[in-house]
Amino acid sequence: SFCVSDEGKKSLLSREPFTDAVQIESLKALSREWQSYNTSTRPSALSMWPAVQPLFRIMQVDGAALTLGQVHALGLFCTAVKKVTSGILSAETELSLTHLAETVRTIPDVDAAAAEIFRIITPDGEMKDLPELREIRGRIADLNKKIQNLMHAYTADQRLSSVLESTVPVFRAGHQVLAVHASQRNRIPGII
Repeated sequence: SFCVSDEGKKSLLSREPFTDAVQIESLKALSREWQSYNTSTRPSALSMWPAVQPLFRIMQVDGAALTLGQVHALGLFCTAVKKVTSGILSAETELSLTHLAETVRTIPDVDAAAAEIFRIITPDGEMKDLPELREIRGRIADLNKKIQNLMHAYTADQRLSSVLESTVPVFRAGHQVLAVHASQRNRIPGII
């Protein structure tokens, strides 16, 4: 197959045969121009990308979240779109690519999407160390420190030593908890 994406291959294979002579001639003209471009000395305008069509449906939902891999796939798609657009438009006059250039001009601009995607990930798909993430990590560290200080205050308080079964906090359901004697629960404010 001459398709650079599985989605393109699937679309091409599911296409019904054409009977309209105008449509057939239009596709032949596009094919001749692609042949002209591909046999020129210009670098390839095509590059592969993973499947992205299901991601467009996900992104239509407000508040939808994507995995890092899905964001990377969208970034690769944007890169491929920009590459084919710039490749064809830069060769339009030299190679007489009127039909291809006309088709490429109908592709929506992905510059803003690509800029936002590659603001948060590297071209290899790794998450960048963003100031927003550093701030969140700092706030989480501050909250964890406050929790540790509060737990230490309870475990170090001699007045509460007879109330606690153990001075070692444990994790239960993602929370730090102290074991308190059932009969002494009312001696510590906030115990449920």
